[in-house]
Amino acid sequence: MTQADLVRLYFAKGDVYNSWSYCFNQQCPLAQECAHYLSVTYKNPEQTKGYAIYPDAYHDRKCEHFLQLHLTKMAYGFEKILDELKRKDE
Repeated sequence: MTQADLVRLYFAKGDVYNSWSYCFNQQCPLAQECAHYLSVTYKNPEQTKGYAIYPDAYHDRKCEHFLQLHLTKMAYGFEKILDELKRKDE
């Protein structure tokens, strides 16, 4: 799954935090792998002000705010899995 796909999944619900920082730096070599840059596509057009990442953040071939999303597979619902296990009498 590409970084663009992960960003699309993350923003599909539309419940983005107001504190999310968008990056508009098209010249950044990391732009196509950065969630801050790719998320601009899903920015609400009615939002006209907010947090932004300045081009100065990219220096020494790194960006201070570079962010990649990762898909993590997690299990849940195992709180009671051992409830039916017979205990050894004490």
